[in-house]
Amino acid sequence: MCCRFSSLVVLLVALLVSYPWELLTAGTIAYLAGIPLAYMHYQKLERTHLAAASGGLLHGSDAEETERPNRLN
Repeated sequence: MCCRFSSLVVLLVALLVSYPWELLTAGTIAYLAGIPLAYMHYQKLERTHLAAASGGLLHGSDAEETERPNRLN
């Protein structure tokens, strides 16, 4: 496992030295593509949390119409 990880790090550094703009562009595109996926995952977790907090009594649009509790930040 350690050798595989080390090999990947060496390969990544070699690619970064050889093709810096291409690798950074690909990384930026992958990051930006992940933002909508993360937002959809967050919404799914929020719905699951809301259903669990209400005892599973809320369904569909009823779950979206309830007020969110105040949080201490």
